[in-house]
Amino acid sequence: MAAVIGARLAHHLQTTLTCSNITLWSDSQIVLQWIKTTKTLKRFVSNRINEIKKLTDNCEWKYCPTNYNPADLLSRGDKSKHPKAFIEINTALSVFTVDDKEPLVDEESKTCENDIQFGIDRIIDINNYGSYKKLLRVSAFVQRIIHNCRTVKSLRNVGDR
Repeated sequence: MAAVIGARLAHHLQTTLTCSNITLWSDSQIVLQWIKTTKTLKRFVSNRINEIKKLTDNCEWKYCPTNYNPADLLSRGDKSKHPKAFIEINTALSVFTVDDKEPLVDEESKTCENDIQFGIDRIIDINNYGSYKKLLRVSAFVQRIIHNCRTVKSLRNVGDR
């Protein structure tokens, strides 16, 4: 999301101030690889990356290691080092770039996906019960167990209630 906000800001600066040369920095190598890749990504990521590409088609993206990221300075604790850190960061940022290979997208896309089916399934096979009355008792018992598992102990149904 930070890259999307940065892309929107860069686009606004380009249109408002007519800036021609904008460099955007990110400390997320995965995001930078997503921006470079032509592979199909998950829908949420794909929508964000498409917006970033559309807004920053003539901008340059570069990598900034987290420990050199000026946006993270205030969250690091020791405020006495901040002025010195800004000088170090500004001189060091031009050194960092991301390789053109795409290993990070491949690693991220190896996530496990589970197929979950929703719908009406036969939980209780009615052919296993000799009478309708027994089927109702078993069904009521199963519903009570489900209810008791979902509620606090003091509100559970016990006994003949």
